Amino acid sequence: MQMLSRAVLVISFLCGSQVAWAGSGQAFFMVTKAWSDGSTGSVEVTLECNTGLPVSQSTFISPGSPVTFVVADFSSGNLDCRLTEAVPAGYAPTYDDGTLSSVECFWSDLIDGASVSCDITNTNRRAAFTVSKTWSDGILDPVLVSLSCNTGLPLEQWFLMSPASGVTFVVTDFEDGVLDCDLTEMVPDGYEASYDDGSTVSAFMCDFNNVNWGSELSCDITNTNVHAEFTVTKEWADGRSDAVLVTIECNTGLPLTNTAAVSPSMGARFMVNDFVSGTLDCRITEAVPPGYEAEYEDGTPSSIECAYSSVNHGARLDCQITNSPLMTTSAAITASKEYSDDNLSPVEVQLDCNSGLPLSQWASVSPGNPVTFVVEDFPGGDLDCELREFAPFGYAPSYDDGDGPVPDGCAFVGLDDGDNRLCEIFNNWVGFSRTAIIARRASGGASDNAAMVQVDCLSGSPLRQSIMLAPGGVASFVVHGFDSGDLDCRVVEWAPNGITPVYDDGSPSRFDCSYEGMSAGQAYFCGIFDLDAFGDEDGDNVLSADDNCPTLPNSQQADFDQDGAGDACDFDADGDGVLDEVDACPFTSRSPYVDPETGCSIAQLCPCEGPMGSGMPWGSRAEYLGCVRDWAGDFLLRGLITFAERQQIIRAAKNSNCGR
Repeated sequence: MQMLSRAVLVISFLCGSQVAWAGSGQAFFMVTKAWSDGSTGSVEVTLECNTGLPVSQSTFISPGSPVTFVVADFSSGNLDCRLTEAVPAGYAPTYDDGTLSSVECFWSDLIDGASVSCDITNTNRRAAFTVSKTWSDGILDPVLVSLSCNTGLPLEQWFLMSPASGVTFVVTDFEDGVLDCDLTEMVPDGYEASYDDGSTVSAFMCDFNNVNWGSELSCDITNTNVHAEFTVTKEWADGRSDAVLVTIECNTGLPLTNTAAVSPSMGARFMVNDFVSGTLDCRITEAVPPGYEAEYEDGTPSSIECAYSSVNHGARLDCQITNSPLMTTSAAITASKEYSDDNLSPVEVQLDCNSGLPLSQWASVSPGNPVTFVVEDFPGGDLDCELREFAPFGYAPSYDDGDGPVPDGCAFVGLDDGDNRLCEIFNNWVGFSRTAIIARRASGGASDNAAMVQVDCLSGSPLRQSIMLAPGGVASFVVHGFDSGDLDCRVVEWAPNGITPVYDDGSPSRFDCSYEGMSAGQAYFCGIFDLDAFGDEDGDNVLSADDNCPTLPNSQQADFDQDGAGDACDFDADGDGVLDEVDACPFTSRSPYVDPETGCSIAQLCPCEGPMGSGMPWGSRAEYLGCVRDWAGDFLLRGLITFAERQQIIRAAKNSNCGR
């Protein structure tokens, strides 16, 4: 009997029809399949019963190939069964067992010999967006493309796409005819985007509105080259391998000026964007090292520069720089930089020497971009130099000057003419268990003599640090090994006789700069000014005890960031974390997105009224939107904003009237 049951089941699946059965306890379930969009794919269907054999069985079914399940060995009138499918993503099922349902086909109290049917129809409730990619200059680089929708799932998605491989975005779970989606790419530097959705060509996006279920839509993105590239290579006539700072300056385009370190082993490539083809004029020069002369080759040899005029879009130009030695005394010290993690932030380094010119010099160095200090005009064999960095918060520095790692700096003794030394700086991440107090002794006070400035803390290590600081000097005191929010410190100056120091830590005082509950990873500022009198020292009619800037006249008591330190003597007047001396936008309104290098927000980098610093209106709305899009992409790549925040910024720009 069991062999006969299995035979009937096999025949039922193959023939897709009811099979006559002689005996008791048999029921037959015929299943048919249809797709609303004409698909021929197969789907797994499952029959589950409360009794009988088998209790559960599954198979795959496709349009035109119905199947029949057979259930045996049950008591007539006591069989309940339900039939369901594994619903494909993006589809909604309809079951018809005589009564329409979106859940299942269901039968109860089936008797011996019962024959029932279930018709399953899948309705397409998704939309597909296929994207293709073309570059005007035939390159094959991938670009990030994103789809953002007002409804459906997912609301936002993105892919890396290249000309060799298009991508398809799929959106599901939306109401028919209410789906609106925007498809954009992160436009590469030096290119303009053109979007073609089959009906409209746009410079901003492929825009799809009122999309229906089952829609198959396409977006073709073309990037047109609107930049020029300048490749710089370097040679030394005497075989040196040092890097030299090279600068490109242009009459138009972006950036107008750019710099890079170039050595025989590592050239540089400058890219200039956003110019009218045929109107670009540029010159490339180097910071000629002391004791050397430069020769430039751009097709015509010159001792002044590589010069290019009337450059077109897509131009690729070369500049070869050769340095030949002059008869002079010169030594070079190169600083290279590495982090224990993937940090790429630049750090200020300082070189101090006992003789030669210059005696002291500063530069910014970052991973992959070493910097070379050159000292000249010193007695051969008698040059001593030390190189140190201002360590970033959360990192512990170590230095290697060729004799092994040391914690305090690179020291070079007895340098001779032509010496070329390397200082390798390594920053190891130790977490934000450290903070810095930056003390500045103002110039123009009552004393011209150096004085000792000292930091005392109730916890942390080291507990005491001191340094002799001349008027105008700056020192950074680092404290580590404390619980964040539980560090108390004070800064005092051991003033010369007859001098009374005034301290400004945000609340001017005659006693000290005092800090309580200091947090790890923060920087605290202390300004010190030497006085020889009391009362209103700066003569602004505000008593020093009440003056938010007692050393400089500021009768209006302006305090832009409301931190208690007046703008006249605040190191960071707008409180955006960028010191005023390097802040390109010193009065930035409160914004969650500020460039830590320039202190500027995207709204300042792309002003509504016209290009930053030009005094002219935008040439077109597309130029304004392109500026916002490029800076938002730059902020995203540097981790200053998220992908969703970038999209929000771009949408806000599109909804504004800027550039019209």
